[in-house]
Amino acid sequence: MAKKKQPKARPGDIYVVTNDCYRKVSALGRYKGVGRVSPVKIGRGVEFADRIGSLSAAVFDEFLIHLVLRSKDVAQSETDLHEYFSDCRIKTDKFNRPTEFFAGPLEEIIKRTKKYAKNHALEITQDHGLPGEPLGRSAVLIKRTIKEKEAAKRFRKLIETNQTKPAGKKMKKAKFNFGMVGLSNGAHLVFIPTGAKVTAVVPNKVRQGGKERTLTGYAKEFMPAKMRNSKDAYQGPAYFAYKGKKLTEWREEMEGE
Repeated sequence: MAKKKQPKARPGDIYVVTNDCYRKVSALGRYKGVGRVSPVKIGRGVEFADRIGSLSAAVFDEFLIHLVLRSKDVAQSETDLHEYFSDCRIKTDKFNRPTEFFAGPLEEIIKRTKKYAKNHALEITQDHGLPGEPLGRSAVLIKRTIKEKEAAKRFRKLIETNQTKPAGKKMKKAKFNFGMVGLSNGAHLVFIPTGAKVTAVVPNKVRQGGKERTLTGYAKEFMPAKMRNSKDAYQGPAYFAYKGKKLTEWREEMEGE
């Protein structure tokens, strides 16, 4: 009798995420024995940004990314982790089938997942821990936000080690995003020139009256005539404040840590 052919190991990402949408569903009794907890989803994809981007189309809240692991055999790693957390795995009422959702404490799940990664030599590519990081609702936005965060991280490292580029070349600063200053969706900002209140929209937009604009776009549109410059060009973050301090000042403090 011929031996059953083993599936070929394929690389991919394991992700640990939560979404407030799932908490609202579980509160309605859709998950067996869960109550009003926020289920933790442990899943896999060839690239986590693409997977979360596709999942976002089916929910009305943004995903919070807590942990992402890179595995050489993503299917096996997912199976291992699902079995590892079998004690808190959620089953549906209707079919009683295992799901990718778990009801254990998020902090404990993150801790145990990191332990698994260490024991099985998996690379941790994203570690946002608690409370997690909203990176966007589309694969394009998630990838862009990650790229900007990595650029900011490299910039901080250069500053910490006193590394500079050769004389005569100015170091290009990473494009501003709210993640650089620890802000997430819904943060309340003030447009300094007029005192108007707006709401932050990750990664670098503000919402007012149902319309979203980039920081720079808003500044250009609503800058009072007496404050406009000859080029009519503005560094958006310099004109918005959070808790009485300019976003540019928050960034300088964060990058100076």
